[in-house]
Amino acid sequence: MRVGDANPNHLQERENKDGESIYKFKTHVRSGKSLSLTNNIELSNCFYTHGKGGYAQNLVNSVYRPNPELAKRTGAYLNECPGIGKFSYSVEFDANIKTKGIANATIFRLIPHSEGLFFIDGKNTIRTLNVERNSVEDYDRLVDRGKRFGQSGQSPFTINVENHNGDHFLTIKAGCDYAQFKDADNRCDIPFEGAQTPLFTATCCQEGDRQLQDTKYLYVAPLEQGGWFNVKFRIFMPDFYWKSNTAIIGTKVNILINGEDSVNTNARVGNNNWKAGESYKAGKWSISEPSGYHVQFGIANASGEMVVKIQDPKITSYKSESSKNDTPFPDLAATSYEFISGECQANSNYPNTLDGVLDKLEAQGRLD
Repeated sequence: MRVGDANPNHLQERENKDGESIYKFKTHVRSGKSLSLTNNIELSNCFYTHGKGGYAQNLVNSVYRPNPELAKRTGAYLNECPGIGKFSYSVEFDANIKTKGIANATIFRLIPHSEGLFFIDGKNTIRTLNVERNSVEDYDRLVDRGKRFGQSGQSPFTINVENHNGDHFLTIKAGCDYAQFKDADNRCDIPFEGAQTPLFTATCCQEGDRQLQDTKYLYVAPLEQGGWFNVKFRIFMPDFYWKSNTAIIGTKVNILINGEDSVNTNARVGNNNWKAGESYKAGKWSISEPSGYHVQFGIANASGEMVVKIQDPKITSYKSESSKNDTPFPDLAATSYEFISGECQANSNYPNTLDGVLDKLEAQGRLD
């Protein structure tokens, strides 16, 4: 499915000699004296087909079938798309990027989903709409009265073209959104400093209403324009305790660029968007069932002029916890992992704050 500008000339598709698809995304399309410009033109693996039954047809086996309009209004219907991944992703593609002048854009991102029907009232009691009894008008009235519904939040994983002092870089950013019922406008960012950008060092944002999220750079390298390069990665999403703003360590991110083992880290990458009434036991803890994520790739939030080609994208999503063991793993990926400093939640084995280090040393009897 295409997301963004409707002008067909911003996206072209052809086959290479091996029969693989090459998608060409363009921000600027010129025809004679006319210019068509877009900042967003992507492809997605989360879509519904048009048909006689509309959204009801696509939700035929879904809990949202009795009320597709409410599911659409809240965004809950996206949880039924076939491309969703809840626990892990495995992705590989070739890319070719050209910029004209100074340009910035995201070329790949994970889009988080949300339950959509959950909301929190003035007494901090969690409640949910009923797809059989409630209407779109009920939802709108609750929003007007200030009730806070679950939000999907910002993308937890992006591959980007970023400019610094006239030089272009290929960057990979990750983030974790720990909070439930966050404000839709909450955005946590970290400054880009070109080649001097600190890697594996997070910025934690807690200033906004119900905001607890962090952002970190995992990869920064000069962009070699006009040549093809290969990206291959897998991600294991963190678990979240049931009805809690706590993410459990267990994330793994492995990234290969041109076959080179480039990133192996336990950085938390994900959003706390648990689904209504669904959890499972892990030891003595209840773990939330996530709403999941889908993929969009091409050009997003562009500034400046660029052309992006994506060749033979392979996107595999995993819906079950057990499927992590089946997720393809790059042969060259290391078995040791770089831990992140500055995340909103420290790893108890690798504390990332001074207090955490001191507490660990004291517990081990190594602090006088």
